[in-house]
Amino acid sequence: LSRGWGVILAACFAGTLLLGGEVRFLPRALLAILAALLLGTLTVAVTEGGFGAAVGVLSEEFTRRAAEIQRAWQEFTAQPQWQELARDNAGADALAAQVEAQFTALPTAAKVLMPAMLALESLAVLALAWALYHRFGRVRLGPPLAALRDLRFHDGLVWGLIAGLLVLVVPMPNAFAAFGINCLVFFGALYVMRGLGVFVWFLRPGKWMAVLWSIVLVMFWSVIAAVALVIGVGDTWLDWRNRPRPQSQRSE
Repeated sequence: LSRGWGVILAACFAGTLLLGGEVRFLPRALLAILAALLLGTLTVAVTEGGFGAAVGVLSEEFTRRAAEIQRAWQEFTAQPQWQELARDNAGADALAAQVEAQFTALPTAAKVLMPAMLALESLAVLALAWALYHRFGRVRLGPPLAALRDLRFHDGLVWGLIAGLLVLVVPMPNAFAAFGINCLVFFGALYVMRGLGVFVWFLRPGKWMAVLWSIVLVMFWSVIAAVALVIGVGDTWLDWRNRPRPQSQRSE
């Protein structure tokens, strides 16, 4: 399944490069991912078993992987070192139970979010391939990838985020609710990246400060992602980076 998706995505991305005009990465990559999703959906629809067989295969695979992770976690918590830690810390057993419950719920969440996660992974792989080509290739397909601080995209993509919210707010069948969740995850991730770009543009961190902020991002990713999402969506209308930076006031 993953190999088939990769072939379809590569073919769609190559096709978008042959369309002519200005070749910029993000519009062509998004177009290629959309075309690959449509072709993949059509391929599944016309194969034997259809969507029911595909969902069954995915559910079985997700369940198997979650069971392996859960088994590894149970083996880890059964070790003497963890048992000793649990005796000294009252919350350790509750933490272990919470993590195991998350592993149990993982297959259901993965099945619902699979399209959005597959699209985001494909976008990351295409970006890596584009950067490597511009690093080692002699012929330019278009401008190289910009730095995170300069990340921008068409403001019309905010409608993907709005559509996802509307589908979740308005009572609809489960299939449409899954579509809304995937729209929120995919376009939300794009706007989180845009918000991080605005954040970096304002801070202008040096090398070591960038490392420090990366560590903070990993430790408090949920809070920073929520703030970055708000900043990224707000950048659609406020265009933060075209505003003058505030200058520090010094008394002479």
